[in-house]
Amino acid sequence: MDDSASVSARRARADYNALEAAADEVLTRKALRTLAEEGDAPCATLTDVLADIFGTSAPDEA
Repeated sequence: MDDSASVSARRARADYNALEAAADEVLTRKALRTLAEEGDAPCATLTDVLADIFGTSAPDEA
C-alpha cells in the first residue's frame, strides 16, 4: 500500500466517524424532544418490543 492509499483510508474513516457523530446528535435531540413532549406517558420496555417483533409473549415479571 502506498502513502496515498493510506491517507485515503484514514480520510474515509474520519468521514465515517463524523457522520456517525452527527447521526448520534440527531437521534439524541429527537429522543430529548420526545421525552419533553410525552413526559410520563407509558412506554414499552425492550422486552415488550422484542416480543412484538418476534411474535412471542413477554415473560411475566417476578
